[in-house]
Amino acid sequence: MKAHMAKDEAWLITGGLGYIGAHVAREFIASGYKVIIVDNLSTGLIDRLPSEALFIECDVRNSDAIHKICNEFKISGVIHLAAFKHARESRLNPAKYFSNNVGGTLGLAEGLLGTSVKKVIISSSCSVYGNAMGVDDASIPNPQSPYALSKLYSEEILRQSLNSIEIAFTSLRFFNVIGCDNFTRSHDQSMECLVPVIQEKIKKTEPIEIYGVDLNTPDGTCLRDYLDVTDIARAHVVVANAISGDHFPASLNLSSGFPTSVKEIINEFESLLGEKIAVVQRDKNPADPIAIWAEKSTFLAQLGWKPLHSIKDSIQSHYNASLRY
Repeated sequence: MKAHMAKDEAWLITGGLGYIGAHVAREFIASGYKVIIVDNLSTGLIDRLPSEALFIECDVRNSDAIHKICNEFKISGVIHLAAFKHARESRLNPAKYFSNNVGGTLGLAEGLLGTSVKKVIISSSCSVYGNAMGVDDASIPNPQSPYALSKLYSEEILRQSLNSIEIAFTSLRFFNVIGCDNFTRSHDQSMECLVPVIQEKIKKTEPIEIYGVDLNTPDGTCLRDYLDVTDIARAHVVVANAISGDHFPASLNLSSGFPTSVKEIINEFESLLGEKIAVVQRDKNPADPIAIWAEKSTFLAQLGWKPLHSIKDSIQSHYNASLRY
């Protein structure tokens, strides 16, 4: 872990024991910030807790608890990651997503009133764009699932609520997150995301199911924009250091800048294993956009951020971690 002089700022990370949150927490600690994590452990794992962070079991919908935490620990900034994240599930149970994701954002917004917080960064999603190729930071959202709507609503709730109390705010719209560091249970274990699903199928020697093989894409399978979670964590610190209330973008895309197909991801696993992987073709799932990827953010590039990891790197790190746990 990198060594830096300790900073005076304390940052609250909601959902900090999730796959992404645990990486973000470690990047802030490595950069010298004090870190307080809140998580209700509905999907977060206590095994992921960094030894240098303080953990408080709490649901972010509890605005009184958030208010007390912010005042007690003199929180300067908040990274809001607490949310459910699966578009397919959100179509089956929209109320679950609106209650948790939008409710959690409302709880946070109410809890910040009368505190010392000056900066808030929310994790949002590329799903707010729907089917869209080559979007940029100024592209118009077109959400196509309750999950995507919950993220867009959450952005707007914070944008309007925080502007009125002079808290600097931006949303980071993540594209498809893969890879991991090497701490305990650092890899994504969600069975709704492509890379962990492929890895699990490989472990069980079962064929990989491909949903959509005759789509209007170069190889007929869905296109996504994959970015390593450690690059995402680093972007949070870059934005936290730079964010201010004056002329800072309301939203930024975190992306690699190029599309990769489902078949190409499978090919990377085959290259890693040195053998062919059996596949089964299925009809496209209506919750899955056919193609979504983004141009690299010029604003983030100006701040000095760029992706450092290849898809090969990310798949290798996930594969190694999944063998340990």
